[in-house]
Amino acid sequence: MAKLPQLPVYYYLDHFAEMLGFVQRTYASVLGPEHHAFIARFEGLPRDARCLLVRMINRRGAIFNRSLFSYPEIDDVERAASDLTAAGHARELGEADYAAFVSCLPKDILVTGAQAAGRGDVRKSWSKPKFIDYYLQSIPFSVAAQHCGARNFIALDGTRPIEFLLYLYFGKTEVDLKNFALRDLGILRTNRETSFSARFTDAEEALASFHYSRVLDSLEEGSEAVHRRARRRRAGGPCLPDRVRRRSPQPSRASDGPFLRESKRERSRPAALPCRAFSRLQ
Repeated sequence: MAKLPQLPVYYYLDHFAEMLGFVQRTYASVLGPEHHAFIARFEGLPRDARCLLVRMINRRGAIFNRSLFSYPEIDDVERAASDLTAAGHARELGEADYAAFVSCLPKDILVTGAQAAGRGDVRKSWSKPKFIDYYLQSIPFSVAAQHCGARNFIALDGTRPIEFLLYLYFGKTEVDLKNFALRDLGILRTNRETSFSARFTDAEEALASFHYSRVLDSLEEGSEAVHRRARRRRAGGPCLPDRVRRRSPQPSRASDGPFLRESKRERSRPAALPCRAFSRLQ
């Protein structure tokens, strides 16, 4: 078996810069002030802060325990986190993060945290899902934050511009930059040698498709609460222009994106997501 090439230390930062450059060149007519503002802020950050932001974007979830960060190439993680907070890319945990916060805590922290909060009715034998339900129903966020170490956590903030840029590049939501690394290792084929035509030339169409792609992704969780939120988002979301809804939603092969997908799971979402696709949510 051939030995895989060694990736550069800052490979992921180079990949992010490559993505930004591609989107700026290809979708100049689609990007708005908030997207240009994000790019300008990002490029003005110290390298450590840029590295930490991309590292977090590539990880699962939106909240992270800073004490578990282990990135030798980042000289000062705490300073990088502070720079991201000052720039509006990160923040401390809040009430809205409560469910995600307790879900990522190990069970022993949930046990000791409840005991420190004076909750004598908890049992170590409880399953973690039962502990999570107990916290959400019986312990205020402020109390859990105090006794379970919320001060060590950081949350991504203001991610919508980043998500939209990634959506334009990959043609789907909920992606990361790992495909770049697979490409550089020779594992994933790309269409660098083939022509590429932009999925969108109209900002209204692109933003509407992005909105409904996020709604569709949220439905994969399948709970009734998620479906109720999706119905509200569908009702309050933009409607695609008539010219888009009349055309076929299937993309051409030329618009499959910079990466050639290796499976159906990896294929891009259709460029147009008509409003009628959400009739089942009404």
